[in-house]
Amino acid sequence: MVKSSIKYICACMLLLSILSACVRDHLYYSTSAYALVRIDIDWSESALTPNGVSAYIFNNEQGAYYDTQISSNPNSIDLHLPKGQYNVVLFNNTITELPAVALHGAEFLSSFLMYAQNAGYESAVKSTNDAKVRLVKDPNIVAVSTIDNINITEQMTEYYPEIPDHAYETEVEIRYNVTPKHITSIADVNVNVKGLIYAAGAPRALLRNVPGGYIFSNEHTILENVMHEFVLNNRKFYNTAKVDGTISKEFDMFGLHTERSENNRYYLDIRFILLDKRVHLVSVDVTDKIEVLLSGKRKRIKIEVDIELPEAETPEGGGDDDEGSFDPSLDPWTDIDIALPM
Repeated sequence: MVKSSIKYICACMLLLSILSACVRDHLYYSTSAYALVRIDIDWSESALTPNGVSAYIFNNEQGAYYDTQISSNPNSIDLHLPKGQYNVVLFNNTITELPAVALHGAEFLSSFLMYAQNAGYESAVKSTNDAKVRLVKDPNIVAVSTIDNINITEQMTEYYPEIPDHAYETEVEIRYNVTPKHITSIADVNVNVKGLIYAAGAPRALLRNVPGGYIFSNEHTILENVMHEFVLNNRKFYNTAKVDGTISKEFDMFGLHTERSENNRYYLDIRFILLDKRVHLVSVDVTDKIEVLLSGKRKRIKIEVDIELPEAETPEGGGDDDEGSFDPSLDPWTDIDIALPM
């Protein structure tokens, strides 16, 4: 009788231990090895309406490239990331939609940068001293946001204490709101010309020694100096005499050097063709003539200089109008008429 009681008690204790062990040790089933990170994007500060957004993802522990994910929705992008730590560089559109720029050094975040593509032609203005300086295209308008230290834990991936009997909807584990900022600026070049009437057409110009790209990791411009060629074809005379006036041009660039040595100077070179067909070259050190304006959505690099042209004789027969000769082989003017108060 005693032996039977002992066996009964042992059997009950064994059963209780089995049941309690099952309660403590659930088997968990994973539905995904990735956590969902959602990034909402506000373009109001950049005034852009992109076709989509690109996100370049880097593993924060090694700083190495992990993946590129693209969204056709410019206002939001979902990143699916496994356990780990990540940094993300996000910008408007895809790189194929930005033909004037290219990416370099994407193997690591520390070397990842965007730079202006080569212009694809030889400048009509540059000298032999500029032979090693790249002539570049005006970069596309690009706005960027970076997100640092996205930490994905194992608990953020989805686990369930039983085998799911239906498809579970993935939940957003982390959500960010970002406002991309422009990394390209507007160059606003204005040249006040005494004797503008002696210019036969719109002159070509070079802006030299400006940066050719942008480093994402430290938000600095690259150290390389490049040149932009453009045509000063916006002409405005000061008065009805139409002798002196202003020529100007706006274009896009990667701004000014974030870090610049005292020896690195900015130059504006202009190649005029005069009415008597003479070539007149002007080179101005504009380093101390640059004004950086922060108003509006984009930074404006304003450059204003004063020059004087030598007198040139009007060819026999005159020109097409009373403003002097016009050479059809040169770039045309774009006149800007301003109503002056009397």
